[in-house]
Amino acid sequence: MKPVKPRPKPTPAETAERQTRAHEDLALIEMILGGSTAHWHAFVDRYAGLIYSVIRRQLFAEDEDDVRTVFADVLEALYRGKLGEFRGSSELSTWLIVVSRGKALDHLRHLQGRKKMPQGFESLSPFEQRVFRFHHIEGLGFDAVM
Repeated sequence: MKPVKPRPKPTPAETAERQTRAHEDLALIEMILGGSTAHWHAFVDRYAGLIYSVIRRQLFAEDEDDVRTVFADVLEALYRGKLGEFRGSSELSTWLIVVSRGKALDHLRHLQGRKKMPQGFESLSPFEQRVFRFHHIEGLGFDAVM
C-alpha cells in the first residue's frame, strides 16, 4: 500500500480565501432560504456541474435519463430545505458531493436493491468486488477501503 503524502499546510492567504468563500456560501444559502430566486439561480450556476458530475460518476453513466432524474431530485431537495442543513463545518462543495452521492446511491438501491450488483460485477476479481462493495454499497471512503 502506498503511503499517503500529508497535505502541505495552507498559507495564510489560502486560509483567508477559504474563510471568505465559506462566509459567501453561508450568505448565499441564507438568501436562498429567504426565498431569493436570483440567488438560487447563482447557486445552480456555480454548483450544477459539480453535482451532475458526482451523480454521473456514481451511476456509472449507464442511463443519462437516470442521471438527469437524480440531478433534478438533488436540486429539488436542496431547494425545498436541504440547504438549511449545511452548517459550514466543511466547504459547501464537499457537502454537496456527499448529498449528491447519497441521492445517487439511494437511486441505485431503489433500482437494483442492495443485493443486486451492476452488470459486469461478476467479471471483477474478488478483491475488486470487495472494493466495489465497500465503496459503492457500504459508502466507505477511499482511505477506509484501501
